[in-house]
Amino acid sequence: MRLTRKSTRPALLSILLTSCLALASLSAQTEKKAMDWTVWGSWNKIDQVTIGSNGEWMIYKLVPGQGNSTLIAYNTKDQSEFRYPRVKKVALSYDGKTAAFIQTQDWEARKMMERKKVKEDAFPADTLVILSLNAQIEKRIPNVKSFDAPDKWGGFIAYQCVDPKDRKRKDLTLYLYDTKDDLTDSIAHVTQYTLADETPFLAAIVDAPDSMNQDGIVHYDTELHQQRTIFLGKGKYSQLVLHRLGRQGAVILDADSTKAAIRPYELVYWSGTLANPTVVHSGTDVPESNDLPLVSADYKPRFSDDGTKLFFGTRQEPILQDTAILDDEVVNVEVWSYNEGKLYTQQEVDLDDEKKRSYLAMVDLLTGKVVQVADLETPEARLNATANARYAVLMDANPYANSFPGKVRSTKTAT
Repeated sequence: MRLTRKSTRPALLSILLTSCLALASLSAQTEKKAMDWTVWGSWNKIDQVTIGSNGEWMIYKLVPGQGNSTLIAYNTKDQSEFRYPRVKKVALSYDGKTAAFIQTQDWEARKMMERKKVKEDAFPADTLVILSLNAQIEKRIPNVKSFDAPDKWGGFIAYQCVDPKDRKRKDLTLYLYDTKDDLTDSIAHVTQYTLADETPFLAAIVDAPDSMNQDGIVHYDTELHQQRTIFLGKGKYSQLVLHRLGRQGAVILDADSTKAAIRPYELVYWSGTLANPTVVHSGTDVPESNDLPLVSADYKPRFSDDGTKLFFGTRQEPILQDTAILDDEVVNVEVWSYNEGKLYTQQEVDLDDEKKRSYLAMVDLLTGKVVQVADLETPEARLNATANARYAVLMDANPYANSFPGKVRSTKTAT
């Protein structure tokens, strides 16, 4: 009997080929997707997380890299949640019962209008949504420019609406909405307003457009719905602040009607809702030899928590350009040497900040005494969190500028 020998090579090759194909398929399935710029658009971050004082409701904003932000309201008791698309600023009342948020235009639609070079005035205005979380009742207010809600007391929302005829108008009606009683009061021609941190009070700057009305400061009690005029007088008001308890306030005032190049700003202070405000500091209060004779309009005043001190900014007299010469006669020369503390590029970046540099000063509200805290030798000052302490930390970075030109702001002398 003759035996025939069969080759196993084709079978082995088939098995090896099948195995290779299986491994290649498995490798392709497990291979990670390459990350490019399009992946960033799908990533989300959580922003503006707020929890009510009773812990029942929590709200936060889910913000993608590209696209519409979403407000999520989450109930901690029954784990339910509600979602609202196309939101910007969000806020939750202190009692946790009311949420407020700005609902804006669709992200893709806005991008399309921007590509077509549509003017900003033609973009759709935003809508303010005030939402009762438990009852799920919405109050929608169109054409809203901005809104504010207190962090440590509730039941109140302040907002302003744009003027459809003039989107750039600054003196707008301030609406004061009481969420508990569903009542709305208003103050006309408001350019700036601020809420007290811990008590239901508000102050606003009124910029009257004609002689029939007057500029001034208005104080409003949100619980009693009472409005009182604190101060009347023509001028430009800025940097309005209230003490955390709402019964002390301060503002920077330019009451000069001339076109003086150096503006004579004054620091105006009041205590109590009906007390007459007083100018606690101005350029006329300092001796001629003072290096910092002017009140700075670029520094926002601040009260100490105990209400006994008011901090503000002073500044040097600026160097003015001669207006009697023609434009082609003006010589602009920039001089810099290698051994200066700051590089030329740093000086360029810091130029605007240096023009607005303010030096910390303080008014002792118990005695009326004014103290210059920072000065030209130690220009930077730091206060503690409450600003109640007797001492401030003064710093000067200039002695270290030559040694550490790249770290001018990190190495300082404290006094």
